Amino acid sequence: MPHFLHAARPSRLGLDAFLEHYGDIFEHSPWVAETAWKQGFSEKHNNPDVLADGMGSVLKSADIDQQIAVIRAHPDLAGKAALAGELTEDSTR
Repeated sequence: MPHFLHAARPSRLGLDAFLEHYGDIFEHSPWVAETAWKQGFSEKHNNPDVLADGMGSVLKSADIDQQIAVIRAHPDLAGKAALAGELTEDSTR
């Protein structure tokens, strides 16, 4: 197992440590990580796919203004990369 996964298991981190490791996953929007952390983690959240799904659910359930703020914080989601079709599938969604 890679060292970074062992050292930063989400289910074992306090809020500050979790935000340090995962707070920037959603471009300049640590509120997504904070909200996910406050909902609680179990061992299953140590799996990157499960963690990503949980954090994605936070964003999907956020109000439209919060969602737009995340898009605006990521310069390429609505810019040149998007127009050129260079975004990842996740960023496109």
